[in-house]
Amino acid sequence: MNKKICLINLPSPYLKISKWSLPNSLIYLQAFLNEKKIQADILDLADEYEADFLRKIPLNYEYYGITVYTPQHYIFINT
Repeated sequence: MNKKICLINLPSPYLKISKWSLPNSLIYLQAFLNEKKIQADILDLADEYEADFLRKIPLNYEYYGITVYTPQHYIFINT
């Protein structure tokens, strides 16, 4: 059974240049899962500043993993 996992890095509007902060935890998790023959893809939404960023998340995955930092939490709890 091949599992498909989408690892999501949420928008980071508090960073001046969000691409300077790589989603290292997701990169390490993706490498671990790939070693276990589990397909894991990273969706990096760090540069998304539109309110409808949720529409960019594909719906064809079995599982989703989302990373959130404390400053992001307050933004997404109201989305």
